[in-house]
Amino acid sequence: MENDIKIITENNKIKIYTPFSYEFVKKIKDVGAKWNGSAWIIEKEAIDTVREILLEVYGRTDKTYTDKYVSVEIKFLEEYCVWHGGVEFFGKPIVWARGRDSGVKYGENVFFKAGKARSGGSVKNWETIILKDSVCVVTKVPEILAKKECEELNEEGVLECKILEDEIQNDKTNLLEEKNRLEKRLEEINKLLTEI
Repeated sequence: MENDIKIITENNKIKIYTPFSYEFVKKIKDVGAKWNGSAWIIEKEAIDTVREILLEVYGRTDKTYTDKYVSVEIKFLEEYCVWHGGVEFFGKPIVWARGRDSGVKYGENVFFKAGKARSGGSVKNWETIILKDSVCVVTKVPEILAKKECEELNEEGVLECKILEDEIQNDKTNLLEEKNRLEKRLEEINKLLTEI
């Protein structure tokens, strides 16, 4: 899986490119980053703090990679609602609505085995809702993040979260993706070395 997280230094600032995550948006705003329409911008001195947030939300940073991904199954033991936002786990949007009557959109690498999600509430107080006894599977989750977040989710008692061990994706396709990512990174390093 190619790393879709990038940090680029320009002058005294860094630009942070990530997949969308409600949790990341909240945390990066809390440390003072500003959105410019395509990336988050913050002083370059904040890079260590930014990487801590990336690791916490996505299980990886622009410099750390994983070659071990798993699929995770989540069973909703009761109706699960998020007011004015989407449902997110493992740094990935699972499902989200944009209004009471908008219906829902499903995140990438997510599917429902049972049950469903819907939009609801009122026009001004809309919600994204996952119905009781729904079961969804989230694929391509870094194993380290899956273990940590499943443990936390299970402690809350609202969800049952389990890693589908037989779904560990460590096959030829992933090895080729990792090789491709490493070759691209090597090209980036060579380019930087010629600029020094």
